[in-house]
Amino acid sequence: MKDLDPKLLRSMMMGDYRPGNEHTESRTDKNASKPNTIAKIIDLHAEKLFLNQAMPSIETILQKQLTLLNEFIDKAHSNRIHSIIAVHGKGEGILKKNIYQKLAHHTKVKNVKIIDDNPYFGGASRIYLY
Repeated sequence: MKDLDPKLLRSMMMGDYRPGNEHTESRTDKNASKPNTIAKIIDLHAEKLFLNQAMPSIETILQKQLTLLNEFIDKAHSNRIHSIIAVHGKGEGILKKNIYQKLAHHTKVKNVKIIDDNPYFGGASRIYLY
């Protein structure tokens, strides 16, 4: 069983992973001379996380998705971003259910709401951070 692509993981953790430019926010740090581009969306679809790899067990996939989301929340919070989007898909709702359970007690999460309108139609959630 292969693990998550390290380059993909690094780009997601560093905020460099952007399916499209509309998913980022540009902010200038007071101590930096150039603006930082900080991702505000994370796509947790398993097929995107395990590119060109055999799919691991459902438990392994879910654990990796939740770990990546937690790291993404920490990075967004440390960069003072107050709202992010987690794309979990509609499917059977396993990932969404687990996200909501984990985030219900997360100290950096204020609220989580499903996004029912275009382009997600229930396949993503907006996560509000403190």
